[in-house]
Amino acid sequence: MSVRHTLVYLLLGGAVGLLLHREQERGTLAELDGRHRDVLMRGPWQSGPPLVPGRGAVVFAGLDDKDRADRVFEGWPLTPGDWQVVLQNLKGYEPRQVVVPMAMGVERAGAGLEAAALALPRMTGAVAVSAVAGGGGKGIPGDLPVLRSEGAIELIPECRRIEGVAVPVAVGTGEIDLGVKGERLAVSGPWCRVPLLARYGESVVPTVALRAVLAWWDVPVENVRVVPGEAIWCGEKLRIPIDAAGFLELYLPFTEEPEVMNADTFALPREQVEAALPAGDPQRRLLGSMGDRLVWFGMNDAASVVLRLPDGRQVSSGALTARAVAAMQSGRFLRPVGSRVQWGAEGMALLAGVWVLHRRWRWVVPCWLVAVVGWIGAGVWIYRDRGEWQVCWAGLGMLTVAAVLAFLLPRRERVAGRTGEAGVVKDEKVVGAVEEVVGEGEVGVEESEVSGAVGAGNGMERRRRRRRRERGERKAGVRAGTRRR
Repeated sequence: MSVRHTLVYLLLGGAVGLLLHREQERGTLAELDGRHRDVLMRGPWQSGPPLVPGRGAVVFAGLDDKDRADRVFEGWPLTPGDWQVVLQNLKGYEPRQVVVPMAMGVERAGAGLEAAALALPRMTGAVAVSAVAGGGGKGIPGDLPVLRSEGAIELIPECRRIEGVAVPVAVGTGEIDLGVKGERLAVSGPWCRVPLLARYGESVVPTVALRAVLAWWDVPVENVRVVPGEAIWCGEKLRIPIDAAGFLELYLPFTEEPEVMNADTFALPREQVEAALPAGDPQRRLLGSMGDRLVWFGMNDAASVVLRLPDGRQVSSGALTARAVAAMQSGRFLRPVGSRVQWGAEGMALLAGVWVLHRRWRWVVPCWLVAVVGWIGAGVWIYRDRGEWQVCWAGLGMLTVAAVLAFLLPRRERVAGRTGEAGVVKDEKVVGAVEEVVGEGEVGVEESEVSGAVGAGNGMERRRRRRRRERGERKAGVRAGTRRR
């Protein structure tokens, strides 16, 4: 292959790579991207807990303005009596786990509410916390565990007042009333930061999101180890990456939204709800699958729907936290590689295509397969080492262009000569004709004719032809002189 052929490939292959890269960013290849990520996360190289199939195992039960307008419940926010009715009716669906991430406002639990809460498996509640010091706080409640931490904890949001709950269930901190300090759950472009830790003095405690995940995986709090800026190790079952402030940074396009339903569904017993639903109603299917689900209650009214997703839709912090819990259920926290790494990897794939292009015909397909396996293997290694996903379509496209051009572009296959010298042109008829003319010593054989017959042979072959021609001319001159004498 000549330099011209290499330039043709670089231009064509680069154009194909840029086109695929652009279409991937536009979302045209979203279905293929999803399948690629799914294979990556479910491959035999994966370790850790099994993935939750489908859209995750979280159902977000939202409390919206309609519930308030229709006076479905006695009070707003819900009273302890309302929560007792909801939890009692929810028991009939036999959910795997129930989470109420807002404080119930219960100072002294009645027998009915306490019994309803304890009857639900893995029931997780929230304590009211605030960054503003004041009365009412009595230190860390006994049912809010202190986690074992290593490293600096100063950047973790601090709560100075914690008000415990009277219901004896597993609890975590609710959304902190941070005032002018700290951070809440926030969305920035395609990224979402979800708080998993809070700090009370020198102690680190879990938020309700983290406590719910620990209950889902049956991880005792004694087995939890926190290293701010690295991860939260939940025994041997789960590793959750966090930043120095204890936030999980979630890449939203790689996560699935949870199933959504209205919380007023549980204001009535199951028999009445199912009797009002048609046979093929999706709500009936969802209610029938509660045995493998985590039900996450949250505010979903107009005042709460303030966070904007990358696609322009607005959601509540409760819905977004439920989405983060679904991601933590799966134990996979996939994010895209940095732009520099992606462009650098695609540049290496382009150069690998040059290597494929210059192989002999019989070696093109094997070399192409080696390059493809190396490209895919690099993506698997990046995922295992850094938990990042590398887009593969541009690289595969450029390597395929190289393999196709290797067969389509004209080339001069060279073989070894009889004496072992490389560079003998394969066209034996042309070589034989030239040798016959030169060997007989005919005068008038120009160098341009010889080089034209041989073609674009290499320098060594042309020098051999030139020496033979000179010898022939000398012999012809000797014969001519002999004839004149």
